[in-house]
Amino acid sequence: MATAASERVRVGVLTVSDRCSKQEAVDKSGPNLKTLVEDSDGLGGEVVSLKIVPDEISCIKETLIAWTDDDNLDLILTTGGTGFADRDVTPEATKAVLEKEAPGLAMTMLMGSLKVTPLAALSRTFHHDVEKVARRPRDSIYPVIPFKDALKIVMENTPVLPVEEVDLKDALGRIVSEEIKAPISLPPFRNSIKDGYAVIASDGPGVRKVISDTIAGDVPDCDLTPGHVIRLTTGAPIPKGADAVVQVEDTELVEEADDGRKEVAIRILSTPKCGQDIRPIGSDLQEGTVLLIPGTKLGPPELGLLASVGITKMQCYRKPLVGVCSTGNELTEPWEKLPPGHIYDSNRTSMLAILKEMDMPTVDMGIAPDTVEATKDLLLRAASKSDVIVTTGGVSMGEKDLLKYVLSEELKANLFFGRIFLKPGKPTTFCTFEHEGSTKLFFSLPGNPVSGIVTFNHFVLPCLRKMMGYDNPHLRRIKVRIESDIELDPRPEFQRVLLDWSTDDGVPRATTTGNQISSRLISLRQANALLALPSRTDEVPMLPKGSLVEAVVLRI
Repeated sequence: MATAASERVRVGVLTVSDRCSKQEAVDKSGPNLKTLVEDSDGLGGEVVSLKIVPDEISCIKETLIAWTDDDNLDLILTTGGTGFADRDVTPEATKAVLEKEAPGLAMTMLMGSLKVTPLAALSRTFHHDVEKVARRPRDSIYPVIPFKDALKIVMENTPVLPVEEVDLKDALGRIVSEEIKAPISLPPFRNSIKDGYAVIASDGPGVRKVISDTIAGDVPDCDLTPGHVIRLTTGAPIPKGADAVVQVEDTELVEEADDGRKEVAIRILSTPKCGQDIRPIGSDLQEGTVLLIPGTKLGPPELGLLASVGITKMQCYRKPLVGVCSTGNELTEPWEKLPPGHIYDSNRTSMLAILKEMDMPTVDMGIAPDTVEATKDLLLRAASKSDVIVTTGGVSMGEKDLLKYVLSEELKANLFFGRIFLKPGKPTTFCTFEHEGSTKLFFSLPGNPVSGIVTFNHFVLPCLRKMMGYDNPHLRRIKVRIESDIELDPRPEFQRVLLDWSTDDGVPRATTTGNQISSRLISLRQANALLALPSRTDEVPMLPKGSLVEAVVLRI
């Protein structure tokens, strides 16, 4: 072991790679590390051992143990085998030879690496043994990232789902994936704008013989000739020969028959103009006109428009199937008797209701107790049934907060972030997981009811909206005026507020719904928006009454 400060640190560099060990590829990582170690401006050390081994736990362990016993080595560096493939086993092999772990060092290395590339999050770090409660980390190993960065990561890793054919009667709320054009013109024939008489404008006013009548849905049984009129109802086809319509109010009866059941002659009281009260072919819509573009949400007007031109099938993005589950030994279903020390599970009910309101297909996965096996089993079952899995609880620093461990270590999920600089919702976690040939999206949200619902709105809903093809998947934000002074928090904060639109200047007024503690669900029930407050600074510690602040609209 080097003892004098002037002595160089002696280093062993171990490359873990099947292909390099078989000489099917050239090892570049090991030599690069050697250069960095021996750089006089850096470590200024000396690489005395340089070796390549295959991705085998036994080979890695054998080398690490031998080098650990070597008095000529002060430091061992490994490269390779820290990803998510089946053969990436360097963390497991290394952990097997460790007597004590240093999660703080792993966190520091990860945070430094993230400054260079976000792909550093793909490298797996060591986790503590969850059964050894006394040895659990006292500080989270996950770096805190800004809210905007977290949202960007979610959206960048959210796919738009494939398309499927949807029937008109089932299409409400769906997002079209294709450009839709009108196959016909509207109206498809000349028709009458009013109840009245088809006339020849050049005949002018005077007495005319009524030779026929046509109602909406009928086809005229004769052509119109000079000196005659044909009675029409609104929407009825215009007969050949006619070039104007005179409304009933501009006529008077001259002669009748069949005891008033038939008009024989009328007098035209006005001077008609050519084209008067006739709706031409295509005046509302020309054949070939673009009706809808990709990304359009199908609401009542859109569905009515499609029906008006006879379109009953359209291509829409598929809706994601969402699995919702809760974790926690303390949770009890609302319809069961509440045992001592337990609380009712409200998070799952709230989130399933939000999804039902969106007409989103869901799978209720129930409650998982706080054990590694139960949590792992629940997540695997949810992954087999869902595209997106949302859990609440188990993501903080308690001894039974197992979600992050199970996701990263048991399921080998790609964990993108585990903490956000946000209030409420700091321990929010997002990852992806390959299961049965497809990528599943996991959101592990805080267990406090308000924290869970706030982060659900900010991260899960935009994700789901993007998956189903929304052109703009984010929730609507508006400027509002606050009704009282607000002390700012060191973290960006979303406060529950009630918006009042009955203002003279058109800017809604925002009133907080009381105590903003994240367990107080009633404060969310009274709110229709979330006030987006900035972080406190020395220059701006609070916002005075009347300040304009951005708010996320939840409902109106």
